[in-house]
Amino acid sequence: MNMSKIEKLTEDKKEEYLELLFTFLRQKSISAQNIGMDEASLMLQKMMEEVGIKTQLLPTKGHPVVYGEIMNDPAYFTLLIYGHYDVQAADPLEEWDSPPFEPTIRIGKIYCRGAGLSWCQSLTRSGHYSDNGVLLLLI
Repeated sequence: MNMSKIEKLTEDKKEEYLELLFTFLRQKSISAQNIGMDEASLMLQKMMEEVGIKTQLLPTKGHPVVYGEIMNDPAYFTLLIYGHYDVQAADPLEEWDSPPFEPTIRIGKIYCRGAGLSWCQSLTRSGHYSDNGVLLLLI
């Protein structure tokens, strides 16, 4: 896979990818306040399953772990990627220029609680960067 194909796919699907990311960002997942954690884990699980990743929700004493794997050949090297899907509370609210859980693009950047966290990058790690179900990037 060459970079030009990846760049073209990114441009062609830009709006689709942004809407997927924005859906993820709108989901509150404030672990410390137990707000939206079950919903966020189920959303992430669904998004992963939509691209063919076998998933499990693993219960813990706290919030569930969303586990997924793609196993094409057990002889292949295994890579474990960790990320979190919770965010910090948005307080103080008066310091936000826009609602903290409503993604806003200003000057080419996305502003929203959690937009720069590793859980947003989970979208590419979870297989959403694919073309007809084939991952375009190997991690």
